[in-house]
Order: sequence, then structure tokens, then C-alpha cells
Amino acid sequence: APPGQMPPLPGVAAGMPGALTGPPRIGGLPTPPPPPPPREDDPTFVRRVRLAYMDRASQEHQRILQAEAQETPWHTPPWVFNTMVAAPYIACGVSIVCHVLIDLLYGTKFARSEEQHWTRASLIGLGLDLALLDVIRCAVTTIVELRRFEIRRRSASGDFLRSRIRSQAGAASEPELKGKKAPPRRPAMPTGPMKAPMMGRTAPPPPPSMPPRPRPAFLPQEGPPGAPPGVP
Repeated sequence: APPGQMPPLPGVAAGMPGALTGPPRIGGLPTPPPPPPPREDDPTFVRRVRLAYMDRASQEHQRILQAEAQETPWHTPPWVFNTMVAAPYIACGVSIVCHVLIDLLYGTKFARSEEQHWTRASLIGLGLDLALLDVIRCAVTTIVELRRFEIRRRSASGDFLRSRIRSQAGAASEPELKGKKAPPRRPAMPTGPMKAPMMGRTAPPPPPSMPPRPRPAFLPQEGPPGAPPGVP
């Protein structure tokens, strides 16, 4: 076939009506080839490759977790769960019944002072249970739940996973933990009043000198240097 034309179709397809024997022509000229796709810039290419790599890494991680998952070797009967749920209620009921029996047995033998002490002790114990112990329990429960949520979030993001690629490459050592940098020290606070800078200003003029005072009249007259006082 000449260059720029399709080779003839072999067999029966060549004799069919409408069979193509070359590229379509417009006005006797061959149709130009379609333009090439636009060139992909570097950031788009890097982002596309990164997304594809993350997708394949996630699928590989899910496959490894599914392969390493171990099923429970035994089947727990349902009555075990029912017993575990009912055990706290049974213990509370038995404790309440025992306390009521003890109160009824010894309550008839209480005098006036013992009755007042028993009433005050019961009120103080109830107040501690409702005000102090419940508050501590709620605080500890909140801290534990927040810690579990943080662990689940970090597990989902892969913070606790060890890199198998790094271990196979020979760099199995874990990265060193870097402590938090200390905040920069603040400058010392001035203790005295702040003074205006002297930039762009001249020094203040010196104070005017005082005129010489006259020598008092009651003092002796001054003599030559080195002479005793009072000698003219």
C-alpha cells in the first residue's frame, strides 16, 4: 500500500460494500491526524502518581490485615454474656438486702445518741458517694474515652504501623523521637521608668552657672599662698 493509505482488507471484508480502503478524504485531501493530548504539567503528574500510589498502598495494607487476622478458636455461648450483664445487678441487690437486714437488726437497739450518729454517718456517706465519687468516676471515664478515641484515630491514620519497605531496605531502626523545642526566652522586663531615645535629638544645654558669692566680712583676709591664715 502507498504511504498514507490503509492496506486493503483481506478476504471477504475487502469485497463488502462500504469497506475502507484508506483514510477518509475531504476534498481529495487526507484527513489530518487528531491533535495530541495536552501535556501534563509536573505538579499534576506528581499528584496523580501520588494518589495512585496511596490507593495501591491502602489496598495492600487492607489485604495484609485481612490475611493476618485470626478468628476466635472457640465459640462463646450466649448465656455467658447474659450472666456478665446480670452479675453487677445481682451483686447490688444482695448488698442492699444485707444492709437493710443489718439496719433492722441493730436499729431497734440504738439509743438516742447512736441514732443521731447513724443518721449523720448515712448522710455523710451518701453525700460523698454522690458528690465526690461520682465526679471522680465521670472524670476518669471521660479521660479514658478521650484516650481511646485518640488511639483509634492514630491507628486509622497509620501512626502505629511499621514500614515493611523500610525494614526490607535495611533501615529497620525506628526514627528518634524529638522533644518539643523550648519556647524562646522573653526579654527581661525593665525595672525603672523607660527613657526616650536620644536619636535625632541634641543634648540638653548645661544649667547656668551661678555668680561668685562675695567673701564674708567676718573671715580674715586672704594672704599669700602658703602663709598661715590671718597673716596679710
